[in-house]
Amino acid sequence: MLKVTILDKPYQIRNNWEDNTIKQMGMAQNYIGAMPKWLSNYIYSDKDEPVSDSKLLGFYVDWIEMFSDIPRKYLESEISVNKADELSLIEIFNLVAKFLGEPSQDDIGTSDTITLNKTQYVLIKSVKTSGGNEKVLGVVTDKHFSESQALSTLFQSKQYRKWS
Repeated sequence: MLKVTILDKPYQIRNNWEDNTIKQMGMAQNYIGAMPKWLSNYIYSDKDEPVSDSKLLGFYVDWIEMFSDIPRKYLESEISVNKADELSLIEIFNLVAKFLGEPSQDDIGTSDTITLNKTQYVLIKSVKTSGGNEKVLGVVTDKHFSESQALSTLFQSKQYRKWS
């Protein structure tokens, strides 16, 4: 998490995956789901279609607002768009643009547990077969499998671009 000062007031920018809650990421996912076609094409397509600067800056402000506590009025008027000697709107957007895609393996890390609302959940472990081979998700039930397939299909259908 980055701490910035704008007009002598401290604000935070949630620029790491672990800085965000599931609810906050859900809001971002809803935004992506409702995104206009022109914006979706601009972000997720390799085609170079022209987009007006005002529309693009409006999107930048929306996206930054989701991942910071900087008031919208400051994003729209007090912060320069791309000034070299100060924190600009483009620089802030570049800090949070990675949330338009999926996290890299380095961002995720490894863990056997997930804590959600102070409840700790243990992930399903793999088991070794009698031949010594490791069977991934060896103790999975039909319910586990169907839920994981539903999530996998959801993520694959979005064709997420990885942002670095």
